[in-house]
Amino acid sequence: MAEAGWYDDGSGRQRWWDGSVWSEHFAPDTDADRDARVLASASRAKPLYTFVSHIGGRNATVAIWPDRIEWDRPRSASGGKMVLGAMTLGVSLAATGVSKNHSGGSEMIPIRSITSVSTARDGSNTIVQVLTAGGQIDFRVKHREATQVRAVLNDLILRGPEPVKVNVVATSPVVASLPPIDIPAQLKQLKTLYDDGVLTDDEFNTKKAELLARM
Repeated sequence: MAEAGWYDDGSGRQRWWDGSVWSEHFAPDTDADRDARVLASASRAKPLYTFVSHIGGRNATVAIWPDRIEWDRPRSASGGKMVLGAMTLGVSLAATGVSKNHSGGSEMIPIRSITSVSTARDGSNTIVQVLTAGGQIDFRVKHREATQVRAVLNDLILRGPEPVKVNVVATSPVVASLPPIDIPAQLKQLKTLYDDGVLTDDEFNTKKAELLARM
């Protein structure tokens, strides 16, 4: 059995092992620890759709996620015809070194930056043209697969970003409570008005009966 010390408990966090069982103590998180957990979580998730596209003279694996399109970028693709003007606007992000091999890296386009998706036949293949605010990215695929790629992307574009859910707690309207009626004081005031001749006999008797009924 392992000696007491800090170990990864399987969640990506360092947890104190007392020599026999896990304790409730965790080591303070660093930025590197948090980034590692995010990458590990992302690696376990599955994309909505994957396909192979001819990019920059080589085949690249492209993955469509709910929030982005991501693909391996061969090193030779940097001088190809693929236009990524959006990169200077922060729309496409280069993450060199993220891929497992050293021949290239990966690139990503957020779904929210895509304005339209169209297709154009090109011999035995179809070009899926993804238009963003900063330029156009072409993915060359088989005719049948182009239909599926376009359908998945259009569905994500039409769906839009996930709405922010706000819990609204219903509250009852506040009603100001009225002070209790002082019936004896009301009767006294009524008698004063009657004695002063302000009220007739009928008016006095009617109002007096109403006040007595409330007691």
